Amino acid sequence: MRSFFSSDAPIIIALIIVSVLIVIVMTKMIKIKQVEKKIDQDIWQKELEIQKRKKERKRQRKLQLDHVCYASKKIQSLNALNNSFSPFHISPVSLQCTCKTKREFDHTDLRGFLISQMESDPAFYQDLLNKTEQNAALYHRYTDQFNSILNEVSSEEWQLYAQYPYFRQMEADICRNLLKNPYDSVSVHIEKTYTSEQGRNFYRDSDSFFYDDVKDCLQTAFYNIDSRSGVQYERQRMTPSLRYDVMKRDGF
Repeated sequence: MRSFFSSDAPIIIALIIVSVLIVIVMTKMIKIKQVEKKIDQDIWQKELEIQKRKKERKRQRKLQLDHVCYASKKIQSLNALNNSFSPFHISPVSLQCTCKTKREFDHTDLRGFLISQMESDPAFYQDLLNKTEQNAALYHRYTDQFNSILNEVSSEEWQLYAQYPYFRQMEADICRNLLKNPYDSVSVHIEKTYTSEQGRNFYRDSDSFFYDDVKDCLQTAFYNIDSRSGVQYERQRMTPSLRYDVMKRDGF
């Protein structure tokens, strides 16, 4: 019996040691899990607090914005000015020039094409220029009035600035966003194209013309119209034979 116990003693001791180590390891793992759980809870709690603070700041900012928009006479005056500002809406003009030959495509000047289109309806383009000029004058008056309202500070506003620290900066931010965008202006986009008979080759070119270009082209168109009108009047005063000679000279 004694010899049997002596022979099994190392195994039993080893098992005991292993069991103790397992218990120690399991205990440490449990403690680690508990620590990790607490850390996760702390992180979640902090995140929750951050979200609550963000939500509260957002709520406070909305209340401040509502207060500024309601109490600011400057914002109210600018909104009234914006409601009264109504410039002409000017849609961009698009023209298409379809060439029948490659030679025609190469020799077609888009500026000249625009002038020829203007000669057939000069009143249309003159109306666009007039509306652009009226929009420019209207926008100039609008910006003067806008800046005048923006720079004027009443005694009541000074009191609001002193009472509410956020008021002045928030009011300035709102006012900057109230300024209207620049007015519509005349613009003409022209595209010329040519497609070969077999459809193998396709050519395209384009250009855009704005106020100064359109005004200059229209002046040229009016000059051409007046020139042709003078030639026509000159022909009507001539005898038939002389009129024929002049028409032949002018290319009919």
